[in-house]
Amino acid sequence: MRNRKYLTVVPVLIILCSNVFGQDNYNTSMIGQVTIVGAHDVAISGSHAYMAGDSGLHIIDTSTPSSPQEVGYFETGDHAYGVTVSGSYAYVACGTRWGGSLSIIDISNPFSPQEVGIYDDIWGKCSGVAVNGNYVYAAVTWSDLDVWSGGLLIIDISDPSSPQEVGFFFNGSYTTSIAVSGIYAYVTSQRGYTSGLYIIDVSTPFAPQEVGSFEMAGLWEGSVTVSGSYAYVGGVRIIDISSPSSPQEVGLLGTGGGARSVTVSGSYVYVVERLVGLRIIDVSNPSSPQEVGFFDTGNEVLDVAVSGNYAYVADREDGLYIIRNDLLVLSNDEEPSIPESFTLEQNYPNPFNPTTTIQYSLPGAEQVKLTVFDIRGQEVITLQDDVKPPGNYEVQWNGNDATGNPVSTGIYFCRIVAGEYSQTIKMTYLR
Repeated sequence: MRNRKYLTVVPVLIILCSNVFGQDNYNTSMIGQVTIVGAHDVAISGSHAYMAGDSGLHIIDTSTPSSPQEVGYFETGDHAYGVTVSGSYAYVACGTRWGGSLSIIDISNPFSPQEVGIYDDIWGKCSGVAVNGNYVYAAVTWSDLDVWSGGLLIIDISDPSSPQEVGFFFNGSYTTSIAVSGIYAYVTSQRGYTSGLYIIDVSTPFAPQEVGSFEMAGLWEGSVTVSGSYAYVGGVRIIDISSPSSPQEVGLLGTGGGARSVTVSGSYVYVVERLVGLRIIDVSNPSSPQEVGFFDTGNEVLDVAVSGNYAYVADREDGLYIIRNDLLVLSNDEEPSIPESFTLEQNYPNPFNPTTTIQYSLPGAEQVKLTVFDIRGQEVITLQDDVKPPGNYEVQWNGNDATGNPVSTGIYFCRIVAGEYSQTIKMTYLR
């Protein structure tokens, strides 16, 4: 491991494209901002944002969205391009087009993150990284005499202190992003004058195989994410990939390119376009997506993550912006409505793989504990255990236990205890 220092401070695809310059912000509000030099990528877990920047991993307490505070930092030595979080670890992709590394950082203590493992034999730059079970999937791109190539790298992280490469899929193109759901990896890349989505079967990690693709003419930058029965890629094409070998376009919002990152929450897609800003798109009707919100930071935006009503935007000049989706604010005074009673909603999707969303409501401030149990009644993981003000909340579970390992297929129970209120729902996890 290198010596480093740290400082304590059935699916459907939607592909997203460019927007019009100079439009006004609408249906959005800036709630908070914190400066991070060279912000490039952002992930959200619990009450913290994890940001990859020019010099390392920054950990930001977002429990008060109007006043985010940087609380921890780890210097990676190389430029950090990407970050994702699973359990108590952050996986940070570093390097340049000539070579890079994957750092595994223990974030169980946000004030003092520690590197526990590193894979430093990546041929090029990791332009995207995803975690599913015991594997990291990285979109890798490198340049040889200005000829770009790339592919999908698969790393076994079952022992975080000793990550090992187990598979690689070479697609001979500029590879831009990666998402994984079930037995498929979804990769966006550029092949000559054609860009597209490539679907790779990773059920056998040491022998990944391409099973389908959807190609589009023209150059673009793209990012892909998958949630429930939909996948979303930069631009706004909507592609049915229920048959992975034969994806079909079912909807289109526009074309133009420039989309850098995309994520989804509920019926909204959030996409950032590098020199344009944050767009919010209603995809409740996949055949007719509609832009319903916009926010321009005024600088170069590179990534977005979403939790609840807030979009967390990585701005290369200004750092982290916390932007509220005002369409999710119900009262006229722009404050969230206060629920009339305690509720714990059924999780969605259900059954699920790899992630499900759990919603609950509090009519008053309470100590809230949200815990997952297996069918034998043994505790699997505590998703939340802190004091919450009245309001509506949304928590995601990625199917991992408290140690970061994926659970087995089966029935699980989620129980909320808030003051004298207690309720349980049944969930089904499929691997």
